[in-house]
Amino acid sequence: MTMLTKAIEIAATALANLQDEKGFPYIDHATRVMDKMDTEEEKIVAVLHDVLEDTEMSIQDLCEYGFSREVLEDVSLRVEDGASTDSFRVLGRGEMHLSILIETMRREGYEFAVGAPRALMHEENGILMEPFETAVIDVPADAVGSVIEKLGSRKGDLVSMNPIGERMKIEFLIPSRGLFGYRSEFMTDTKGEGIIGTIFAGYDAYRGEIVSRQSGSLISYETGEAVTY
Repeated sequence: MTMLTKAIEIAATALANLQDEKGFPYIDHATRVMDKMDTEEEKIVAVLHDVLEDTEMSIQDLCEYGFSREVLEDVSLRVEDGASTDSFRVLGRGEMHLSILIETMRREGYEFAVGAPRALMHEENGILMEPFETAVIDVPADAVGSVIEKLGSRKGDLVSMNPIGERMKIEFLIPSRGLFGYRSEFMTDTKGEGIIGTIFAGYDAYRGEIVSRQSGSLISYETGEAVTY
């Protein structure tokens, strides 16, 4: 069952006790109107429009309803209220898990903005702990230097390095947040020939801030003559 179908269900529930100007139960009236429409999208828009116009429900209510049903179906997903009334904090099991949820909601018609992912941390005996992953990497020998440099700057520790023919197998222990956004850089550095796999290794002490931007920006802030470089 899709989220939009779930939205229709809650719309029907909200309309069940209402009546139109002729005294018909409003849900029957809405059903008759829906039967004359061509596409499923038009029917959904009609019902949701009726709900928002004739009840005190808001878009947030519909989103909360969709999230609550997803949480029931996906035991590894948690949803909390965000800093504002129209935001939510969604907790899942990694980038792939959240990416599937985001793509599913996008295909079902939701429009929303997504912030940068963050690792879930907790304290043990007063020490801030963060999740770590074991990264096993297989790259050409000429790409080893750039891979070690990049993962080192992301607070990774080199565990082992073994040659296999003309390639090198490298194992790193690295904070989960250090891997955010790295795969695209990895493919560029290895010219598409690198293979990387990760698995959760456990929690360890927080390693400090990771610099997310390595280069600066050229900004033009006043008018004047420009010369060729």
